[in-house]
Amino acid sequence: TALMSRHVSGHEIKTFSIGFKEARYDESSYARLAARAFETNHHEEILSADGASELLPEIVHRLDEPLADPPVVPTFLLSRLTRRSVTVALGGDGGDEMFAGYEFYPGFLLAERYLRLPPKFRTKLIEPLALKLPVSASYTSPRHVAQRFISGLRQPIWLRTQMWLGAFDPEGMTRLFEDPPFR
Repeated sequence: TALMSRHVSGHEIKTFSIGFKEARYDESSYARLAARAFETNHHEEILSADGASELLPEIVHRLDEPLADPPVVPTFLLSRLTRRSVTVALGGDGGDEMFAGYEFYPGFLLAERYLRLPPKFRTKLIEPLALKLPVSASYTSPRHVAQRFISGLRQPIWLRTQMWLGAFDPEGMTRLFEDPPFR
């Protein structure tokens, strides 16, 4: 937005964002702050869990393959909102990648340190304790996070992110394709 406002003069700049009713996910106040700072014509919609579930049938209908990526819902809503006003838009994705904002980035550093510990200390003490961590239905469940972290360590480094974020481990994917649920 800053670069666009600097390089585009004489034209109104329109900005678009999706906010969330759930406060812990909502960053719309930052989008409004940027819009005010750069005097853009700002448009936003607020998404709720119910609103997301209502969009799912239309989103699934438009996808050409299965996709287990939660941001597909706000991205779809943002695209629909944007299309009402403009034909071409510049996206703002990439900040998490550029500024190491994802949880798995520190995970690589932690993995490096964890793997320096003696193997018996890890397998006989730390890993059994991880199975005793509490389970939670909130955004992060301590036991689930620890289990995914440990299971990712048993994979080659290039597969760790998939293990930490994916729905299936390699064995689960193999089982899924060997014995498909639908025939």
